[in-house]
Amino acid sequence: MNRRAWMVGGTLAAGVAMGGVFLWRQQPVIHETAVGERRTIRLPDGSEVTLNTATRIAARVDGDRRDVVLEQGEAFFDVAHLDGAAFNVFINEARVHVTGTRFNIRRHAGFAEIDLLEGSVVIGRKDDVDGKRLRLTADQAIRFDRKGQPVAPATPARASYVEDWRQGRVSFYRTPLREAVGEMNRYSQTPIVVDDEAVGNLSVDGVFETGDTVAFAKALRDLRGIRIRQGAQAWHLASPTK
Repeated sequence: MNRRAWMVGGTLAAGVAMGGVFLWRQQPVIHETAVGERRTIRLPDGSEVTLNTATRIAARVDGDRRDVVLEQGEAFFDVAHLDGAAFNVFINEARVHVTGTRFNIRRHAGFAEIDLLEGSVVIGRKDDVDGKRLRLTADQAIRFDRKGQPVAPATPARASYVEDWRQGRVSFYRTPLREAVGEMNRYSQTPIVVDDEAVGNLSVDGVFETGDTVAFAKALRDLRGIRIRQGAQAWHLASPTK
């Protein structure tokens, strides 16, 4: 189902600005995608956000106030530069503060990861102006926790990964099969299940279309000799001897 933007009802939501707490005078607009869906939206300030599979954001863009909450999933931001108007992305207790730049953010259960392709961003606690903050520059990537603190050193940005998912592809290079299956399952209502550890430890190379778990499973059968079985609700992978 392709669910379009809708307005949040009920009481006014609370947000956080650079200088402290404020009330959202304009109710946020919700944009979301279903499993396997990918969609680009244009915000009132001219910024564009591409939502990956099963993603939900709450956006409030009004004059010089530009705030987006990434509630789940993954999104690519192409932020319009407006003098004096910062752009904030909130994830849990963390804030990513930018002016005009291009970056990708993926939210996981206990952390988030950002790949910065252009410009610069500052990451820190959403309610802490003077505390410890991290600045990233173009072509850097990092994982940060729920409070905006890094959980690993910065690495090169994964530009090819970002380009792949925006084009409906997923690429693997010497990727453990269990990880590749997890990535493919993000895009499909019919998941793949690895039935034994030996298969899960195999490495996978190749480029696949997101959502096409059938082609992925058949490629594993043809190239690696993995036995596949179609169950009632999933595709199962096992070694040839099982």
